Amino acid sequence: MPLHDADGRSIGILGIYEDITEQKQAEEVLALNEKRLRQIIDLVPHFIFAKDRDGRFILVNQALADAYGYHGSGSYRKGTPILSNLKKRSGISAKMTTK
Repeated sequence: MPLHDADGRSIGILGIYEDITEQKQAEEVLALNEKRLRQIIDLVPHFIFAKDRDGRFILVNQALADAYGYHGSGSYRKGTPILSNLKKRSGISAKMTTK
């Protein structure tokens, strides 16, 4: 926003500055930790999955994906093809429901 003196001459600008360095560093650390966790989950030979309260898959590991014939790329989180493909191909939701 421009600042003017009494005669209307421009004498500067007014702005707001916020240092977000710490926030960006924290986001980078979080992303790295999520990547590490994803790698660990995918290295475990046992089936690992998570479902939301409605029983929909929100995460599966590579062992589960391999067992049910899904060989796509990318992470296996809510909204990705593996979740609907696993349900359609194998009836996995019936086999792995929570009690």
